[in-house]
Amino acid sequence: MPTETQHIEFKSGFNDEVIETLTAFVNTNGGKVLVGVRNDGVPVKGFSIGAESLQQWLNEIKTKTQPAIIPNAEVVEYKGNEVVEFSVPEYPLDALRELVLNAVIHRDYLSSADIQIKIFDNSISFFNPGKLHDELTIDELKTDSYPAYARNKLIAEAFYLTGDIEKYGSGFTRIRDAIFSYPTMKMDFKEISGGFMVTVAYTEQKTSTILTEKGPEKGPEKGPEKGPEKGPEKGPEKITANQQKILDIVATNPFVTREELANLVGISLSKIKENISKLKTKGLIERVGPDKGGYWQMICNS
Repeated sequence: MPTETQHIEFKSGFNDEVIETLTAFVNTNGGKVLVGVRNDGVPVKGFSIGAESLQQWLNEIKTKTQPAIIPNAEVVEYKGNEVVEFSVPEYPLDALRELVLNAVIHRDYLSSADIQIKIFDNSISFFNPGKLHDELTIDELKTDSYPAYARNKLIAEAFYLTGDIEKYGSGFTRIRDAIFSYPTMKMDFKEISGGFMVTVAYTEQKTSTILTEKGPEKGPEKGPEKGPEKGPEKGPEKITANQQKILDIVATNPFVTREELANLVGISLSKIKENISKLKTKGLIERVGPDKGGYWQMICNS
């Protein structure tokens, strides 16, 4: 039976404290939140889970966090009572799965070297013998429109037939999508020692990714500012409902067009352009690449 630890917390009901805790787990080593349990580990009497409660709570978590956090959520039994378990793994499992598949499919099987996976305190590295295909470069792999090459076509075909590969040449795009909701995580890849290495790592710790006015604000405590020229601190600029919708859509689909945004948000194309310009000015979003073939990138401010 679980007890409260560094990676497990109890909450009597769903509220902003649940979102704060999940945000902290995303930015550190992952963890679980059990909703419907008191701090002393006793289930809350009369705690009920409505038919749409889980989806409503997930939507609230998503809209109050930036980049959007989408934790695993399920109803579990705890001391004979049904409670809700929200969990955030230390690393996005979809990304780890794709990296393992990539190492198996693209390794050089004529090499005596092994696939090597090394786990450190704040990073995991994946190495496979065999460099990139001669016609594929590191810079191309950093985009979402890189060409697909398979060193071991039969192995790739086998994984495609089992459903483990959705389509050729999409693995790194899915990895980037998976780590997007982990604001302090970065991916790096390079050719090294006759092979290819990918590392996913936490670069710095943060205490909040909350943007919306109603979302919980939490940051490092600061002492009083000194200095005669220090003016009053300015709080984070508010964003409108339409701007939040744009951020939510971009978080799930970085390749969405302005025209598609206009249809999804329900405002004119000129208003979409105006709101995007304001989001850029606020430092919340930027465009990477050209209008055709580029993508939107969310910006995480410390």
